[in-house]
Amino acid sequence: VAHLKYLQRDGVTRDGQRGVLYGPDADRFEASDFMNRCEGDRHQFRFIVAPEDSAQYEDLKPLTRKVMAQMEADLETKLDWAAVDHFNTGHPHTHIVLRGRDDKGKDLVIAREYLSGGIRERVQAQVTRDLGPRSEREIMQTLQAEVGQERLTSIDGQLRRDTDDQGYVLAGHRDPIVSAARTGRLVKLETLGLAEKARDATWRLKPDMEATLREMGERGDIIKTIHKALKAK
Repeated sequence: VAHLKYLQRDGVTRDGQRGVLYGPDADRFEASDFMNRCEGDRHQFRFIVAPEDSAQYEDLKPLTRKVMAQMEADLETKLDWAAVDHFNTGHPHTHIVLRGRDDKGKDLVIAREYLSGGIRERVQAQVTRDLGPRSEREIMQTLQAEVGQERLTSIDGQLRRDTDDQGYVLAGHRDPIVSAARTGRLVKLETLGLAEKARDATWRLKPDMEATLREMGERGDIIKTIHKALKAK
């Protein structure tokens, strides 16, 4: 309940109001209703849907529901979940809490590869269907904007997926635009103490990089919310 209430905190909507908890069929329900259904579950899944073009969506609920419906098809089971949309940053995103049981009451098992990459691919595919393919210019602008951010970005996810067993990753990429963005991002991560240069264009990422960036992003969101409230007063 505490996690869901945190997600519903003041200042996360477009107009600075409290977040609204919703699900597959309901546009609003209480956190206690969802947690009552979760009683006895051995685990939960918590993840964030943050497409690069999320700012182009007036409402993220339809996208979230389409993605979760695709997950149901992939996992061959109905899913019980709750979500909250956040618009308090320059990058709108959705926090999702998924029950750890399938529609037969058994423990829900999801492959790590699906959680780390499969969901992201489903989101990207749905965004492309909704908004159309992105131009090279749009991709470049998005990557450039992410380079200096003190939060988890799509570049970080790509770097993590490309690391070897020792945590080393090459900055270079076959696409020169992506290569430049990766290099700039690694330099930024080094200043944050989350990466260190090993040799030439090779870097070593810290094991806690993603968790630390997530915490930094949440902390930044809280600070922005406090400043907004103080300014209003």
